[in-house]
Amino acid sequence: MPVADDGQSHGAPTGNPLARVTLVGTNTGAARAAAEWQARSPEDARLLADLAKVPTATWLGNWSGDVAATVRQRMAEAGAAGGVPVFVVYNVPDLDCGGYSAGGAPSPEAYAGWIRAVAAAIGTADAIVIVEPDTLALLCGDPAQRVRMLQDAVDALEANRRTARTSTPGTPTGPPPGD
Repeated sequence: MPVADDGQSHGAPTGNPLARVTLVGTNTGAARAAAEWQARSPEDARLLADLAKVPTATWLGNWSGDVAATVRQRMAEAGAAGGVPVFVVYNVPDLDCGGYSAGGAPSPEAYAGWIRAVAAAIGTADAIVIVEPDTLALLCGDPAQRVRMLQDAVDALEANRRTARTSTPGTPTGPPPGD
């Protein structure tokens, strides 16, 4: 992520690497709700409009259709706004281990191609990608294969040094570490 350079060598980065980054992401749900509530409750509509101004991540999964086109569109919007988009990739096979968010790519090979399409659409621009939230806590099926898929996803995304990515270890309702 680009940040201001004061010309001094500071060694290893410290603190929040995103502290001076302008995040961009349209909160379309809040914007739509603000418009719907305008006639019923102008005060609530104003609060929703304020919420709509807060950047949100774009979640990508099997519902995204042409994922590369979706990513390119968000990248262009962020570039025009002078900011950095945030994506959440959420399409690993056997997503959520068949729970509430069941679904995902039909195979590890399909997932690998899907992730490569996301990475290619980001290209060499700045982006933040959250990789498969809760997947490490939900290691169903073949855990070794699942970890390999996540590592391959991270590798594909990190091929662009300007893509910051993170993986989440689990969720508050997931199993405790070590389970």
